[in-house]
Amino acid sequence: MIPFIFKRKVFLAGILLIGATSVTAGSSQPLSVDERLRRGEVVSEGGYEGALVWAKMIAAIEAPPSLVWQIFIDSDRWLSYEIPTLLDSRLVTPKITNQVGESKKVGHFYEILGRQSFSMRSQRLVGGEWGHDAFQFYDVPWPVKNRWMIIRVQDDETKSLTGLYRATMTKAAGNIKSLEAEMVLAPFEGDPRRTRFVYSVRTDPDAHVPKFLIRWGVKRVMPAVIRAIRQEAMKRKANRFP
Repeated sequence: MIPFIFKRKVFLAGILLIGATSVTAGSSQPLSVDERLRRGEVVSEGGYEGALVWAKMIAAIEAPPSLVWQIFIDSDRWLSYEIPTLLDSRLVTPKITNQVGESKKVGHFYEILGRQSFSMRSQRLVGGEWGHDAFQFYDVPWPVKNRWMIIRVQDDETKSLTGLYRATMTKAAGNIKSLEAEMVLAPFEGDPRRTRFVYSVRTDPDAHVPKFLIRWGVKRVMPAVIRAIRQEAMKRKANRFP
């Protein structure tokens, strides 16, 4: 889910994370990753690697991996999750992606899409390996221009009976230079009712990202993204979503 991008008032989705070390009260010993996750923290790290920006984020969500997976693949519903910086999100098809081609203009995408919409049900192979294309458009802080992309997602549900789900993502179109990301969902501490959410990304946004924006994203936006996912998960649990 979740590529790396930025916003004019908030910094995004995708997702640079550099976490501060937590310590227990009255102790200089840092907490373990799992202890921090139990406290609801987002554990993260990230930085520059040449022209690339990289990040890794780990969080715990009080919902089964199958439910969190459904939240991830529901591209057309991402706007309802109130994810910071996200302007638009839609499921598209490889045909749309191919028509967009190398265009850098988001308006060209909307001209091609028109009023079309697509169903995930016809593309998903429950319990198997399949793929989908997702359009995402993010508001980005000045002086960086807004960023949009079509992400090609390879979905793996072959180990879903054990609560393990995996998605790998690459940039297929848009005005970023490159993106490679992976999301893995698994039961947290062996509990099938809770999810260990791990997301890693390497991206070239085709623009210099000031370090203060990276710090902003680490401290403010990424935790807000996780809160949005958690809130949606709680809502679906309450309404008995699958």
